[in-house]
Amino acid sequence: IQEGINLMKTEVPEVTVFPKSPVMLGQPNTLICHVDNIFPPVINITWLKNGHSVTEGFSETSFLSKNDHSFLKISYLTFLPSDDDFYDCKVEHWGLDKPLLKHWGRENGSAGSKELLGLGSGVMNLLFLGLGVVIRNKNVKGLVR
Repeated sequence: IQEGINLMKTEVPEVTVFPKSPVMLGQPNTLICHVDNIFPPVINITWLKNGHSVTEGFSETSFLSKNDHSFLKISYLTFLPSDDDFYDCKVEHWGLDKPLLKHWGRENGSAGSKELLGLGSGVMNLLFLGLGVVIRNKNVKGLVR
């Protein structure tokens, strides 16, 4: 009987947003909004681009049942990655006090230009350090002979 009571409890959905494949600027991709722990199976999932409702280019699965009697649902949005755009998966459900916005932007999906510049500088510094050690060791060996 206790198990039946738990089945009637409204759950708080868990939302995750991620790209289908590695993000490359200008290359078409798909954002995935994975909504888990849904009960009851009544939910509204919408997409926002730069804060505005998206009206096309998205699809979603039907409710997928899980062993714990909750459900999951997945929404897909095709998009063209750009440095300037950001996206939100908006989830409305009885288990939430207010709509939940799960944010995704380039900073979530792949390294931006600042990160790549920092990484490149770090690699160059290591190369120069290694080169300096090799030259120094050759000079020391030349002095010992």
